Amino acid sequence: GVKVTPGYPWRFHPAAQDLKRIIDEGKLGKPLSVETRQIAEQVGAVRDPGHFMYRNDTEGGGMLHMLGGHHLELMRFFMGCEVKSVQAMVGRPVGNIEEPLEDIAIVAMEYENGAFGSVHTGYLHPKGWGGKDVCLVYRGMEGWADWEIGEPTLEVKSTAREWSGSSERTLQYSLEPYTGYMSLKWGLDWLQNFVDDVIADREPSLNAVDALRVLESIDAAYESARTGRRVEVEYTSLDTS
Repeated sequence: GVKVTPGYPWRFHPAAQDLKRIIDEGKLGKPLSVETRQIAEQVGAVRDPGHFMYRNDTEGGGMLHMLGGHHLELMRFFMGCEVKSVQAMVGRPVGNIEEPLEDIAIVAMEYENGAFGSVHTGYLHPKGWGGKDVCLVYRGMEGWADWEIGEPTLEVKSTAREWSGSSERTLQYSLEPYTGYMSLKWGLDWLQNFVDDVIADREPSLNAVDALRVLESIDAAYESARTGRRVEVEYTSLDTS
C-alpha cells in the first residue's frame, strides 16, 4: 500500500511528453529503433571514487546501473513495451571505479514490439572537458526524432500525410528556472504530481514496477556481458490473484 516513484525524471520533460504524444498518434509510424548516448566525466577526474555511486558495496553496478538506467527508462517509455532480449559488453578502460563495476557499457536490445535499441554510456571524459555528451534518436517507419536529452529543443521529421505541409519541425521549449530539484520548474512539477497522487491515493504514473522492469533489463545486460551471449530478460510476475 506504499506509494513509490523512482528517481527517473526524464519522461516528464516537456520535450519527452511531446515526443511520446507524437509517437502514440502514429506520426512516426511503426517503431523501428531507438538509440541513446550518455558520456560523463571520468571517475577520479571529477567524480570522487569514494562516493557510494562508485563502490561495489553500495551500488548495484557501474555506469549502466547508475546513469544508464535513466535512458533505459526513457526508451521504455517511448517504446511502450518491455525489452525482450539484450546483448551487452561492459568494461573498465579508465579503471578508477571500484572493481568489478564498469565505467563503460554498450547494450543492444530487442523490444517486444520488434524494434531495436542501443545504449552507449560511460564515465569517459577527462577533467576539464566541461561539455555535455547525451542524445536520443527515435526512428519509425514514417519519421524520426532527435533530442539532446534535457535540452529545450526537439527535432522531428514525419512523412505522415498530416504533416505534409511541414514535414520537419523544431519544437522549442521555454524552461522556467526554479530553486530546487533539476533547477527547473518541470522537475518541481514532477515531484508535485507525485505528492498529489499520494494525497489522492492514486497509483503514481511512474511507479516501483517501472523501476523493477528497468533493473531487470540491467540484470540481463550484466549477465550477457558475463557470458558473452544474448540473454532473454526474465521479468518478475506480479500477478497476486
